[in-house]
Amino acid sequence: MTTEQFTEMIPALRPRLLYAARQITGNDDDALDVVQDVLLRLWQRHESLHSDMSSLAVVATRNAALNLVRRRKYHESNADESLESLESGSSADSDIMLNEHVRILEEAIGRLRPSWQRIIRCVQAEQLTTAQLAAILGISEASARSTLSAARRQLLALLEDKV
Repeated sequence: MTTEQFTEMIPALRPRLLYAARQITGNDDDALDVVQDVLLRLWQRHESLHSDMSSLAVVATRNAALNLVRRRKYHESNADESLESLESGSSADSDIMLNEHVRILEEAIGRLRPSWQRIIRCVQAEQLTTAQLAAILGISEASARSTLSAARRQLLALLEDKV
């Protein structure tokens, strides 16, 4: 699929993906996050996709939404277990410190606005360049750099408040 075909198909496909994600996640912010992540992954592979990728996009969106819901439940239960473990004193100090740092980081990322959360997670997990991020978000590279910088500054401020 060419870049032009991909960019022409997305505006018509996006509402369908948002609807599918919203049905599973139960809220608009999570649905937007899921759809943006799916579109990002599809964009990264758009040259190897066929011209009609709508079915693939819907299935990928449903799977990503289900994964998000599962991951949230897992993190909630892990936070409870970490607290219980901390109270009982059964874990090694280093494990506790690592879990606490991860929890603090995830909590801080979760307090960012949803669009910044997506940007931070995409750049870190996918190792995207600002040019790739700009192409996915449909903004200039300078805007992508500026937005990423603002998100990182906010994240740092949130982390400094915790420490």
